[in-house]
Amino acid sequence: RGCPSAIWPARLARMTSAFLLDGSATLAAAANEVWVDQKATQSTKYNALWKDGPGLVPTSDAAVADCFRVEVLEGSSVWVGMTDEAHLGQGWKTKALEYGGNLSDGGGLMRSSFGPSLKAGMSVDMRTELLPEGGDKFSLSMHLAHDGNGLGEAFNLKSLDATIMGALFPLIAFSSGPAKARISRVTPCPPASAFARPGASPRKSVVGKWAVAASALVDEPPPPDMLSQVVFNVHDEPWSISAHVANNLRASLDPGPPHAVAGGVMATMMMPPPPLQALEKTVSEIIGSITSVELKSDSAEGELHIAHAHGTLTLRPHMTTHTPVSRDQVSWL
Repeated sequence: RGCPSAIWPARLARMTSAFLLDGSATLAAAANEVWVDQKATQSTKYNALWKDGPGLVPTSDAAVADCFRVEVLEGSSVWVGMTDEAHLGQGWKTKALEYGGNLSDGGGLMRSSFGPSLKAGMSVDMRTELLPEGGDKFSLSMHLAHDGNGLGEAFNLKSLDATIMGALFPLIAFSSGPAKARISRVTPCPPASAFARPGASPRKSVVGKWAVAASALVDEPPPPDMLSQVVFNVHDEPWSISAHVANNLRASLDPGPPHAVAGGVMATMMMPPPPLQALEKTVSEIIGSITSVELKSDSAEGELHIAHAHGTLTLRPHMTTHTPVSRDQVSWL
């Protein structure tokens, strides 16, 4: 396909590619496409390293960077990242710096919900830069964008050397199937600033995460270090609303406006600690009696108004902050 995103004025260079596969029998590749024909099990993962040249290696006097785009052509549960050949292994033996919605080191979870999970029709742009630190040491910085929208810096690893990490190549991995993806090098490589997360903008839908201070819900809120705000998440696949206090609370919504509640509240069954009990009771009552969920777009970022049996609750967009994964968090470094 190849539809350049708004932040990528660069052209996509056509290159002769060579995938190094992890030996899984159902994994196959041709040109710059790789695919798996069968569904993976929980204990299975398929990995392919795109060795299109000498790889990304540090220099002693200047920063070097490579940029790639991966397009998901079929399926879901696709991961992209960077690693060296020494850390490519069959299944979960591969160790890499990976993104598939969450951030992973190839086996362990590093950051949850860093961006959307990857499925057919989506693309990821990936920029990896190596910067000299003096002597044999260098640092690694990886920035990501999803469908042209910057996700920011995902990994920032310092004090690396060639004994820890060799020449780096792009990795495509599948934890489900059938699935297929295509990779291309992007040149010239855009600057890291092109991958910055966008600032707050007015919401165009009720779908998404919305926050309200705990003090707006109960007269005696819990200590701020325990829970300072409650985040409500409105989903459209299927239509529902959820929140977390001590337990996860969820209820179905009518698909059409005004999105009234369409069933009882489902909840996990943990006993809340005393400071959270009144707050959780209130949140459960609100979710269970919703009569409408409405977007108010006349404020700078938009507001969500939830009408319920006891009044109307006003929520603001929930903005998640993300910090990059550091070296001490990656188990194999």
